[in-house]
Amino acid sequence: MTASPLEIDTTREQLLATDGHLLVEGGPGCGKTTIALLRAHRAAPDLAPGQEIVFLSFSRAAVRQILDRTRTHLDADTAALLKVRTFHALFIDIVVSHAHLLTGRPAEIITPDQENQLRATFDGDWAQERTRLAAEGKYVFDEIARVTA
Repeated sequence: MTASPLEIDTTREQLLATDGHLLVEGGPGCGKTTIALLRAHRAAPDLAPGQEIVFLSFSRAAVRQILDRTRTHLDADTAALLKVRTFHALFIDIVVSHAHLLTGRPAEIITPDQENQLRATFDGDWAQERTRLAAEGKYVFDEIARVTA
């Protein structure tokens, strides 16, 4: 699918022309995602081989929305350069790919449902148990951001 041409106002054109990092704040439907995708489109030709553009969001719903708009606003070559993830998905990728450096073992991610089952059968200090599990390369979901840091 080819990208749809967009007409944008002067303010948004100035945002697109800004060099460097940019924080765009606004309510739903004001064009934040569109501006970000258009900036990605403009930046894509300057990427070195192997580089990608990363979009991070707090929610899976926002990730889906960005991916949907990618199909509307970007050509396939540019869309292929995007990684659209939640923060937690990125953190999990980092932990899984580097946990062996922390513990010497591959990482095992314990989902919230699995953690609830473990807690239900555990008789003791759960905070200490989480620390013990992490030393074995087993990480509960709520620890992923801390472990990534």
